[in-house]
Amino acid sequence: MEIFQSMNKKYTKATEWVTENSYEIDSLTECEIEYFLFLEQVLKDKRIVWLGENGHGIAEHSSLKSNLINFLYSKMGFKVVAFESGLSECYCSNYLKDKLCVTS
Repeated sequence: MEIFQSMNKKYTKATEWVTENSYEIDSLTECEIEYFLFLEQVLKDKRIVWLGENGHGIAEHSSLKSNLINFLYSKMGFKVVAFESGLSECYCSNYLKDKLCVTS
């Protein structure tokens, strides 16, 4: 039984870390750019931000990530976004980039 007690301590420590280092976002469907202001302090000296992969086909995840990318670009000055994709998706994106590119 001692092994389960040591695992429980490790789990509790990880849970405490997540609780101490998490930030709440009130609504995924009505997410505003101001919800991400806490990231200014967290990312102030960072050059690379890894967003990870969101759930496939979950609208709230896509919306949240789009708003987060907008925040990183417009408020934090990040200018490059790289996506993990298959070769055919990359080829199509590269082919269509001039038609899809929005300049300001």
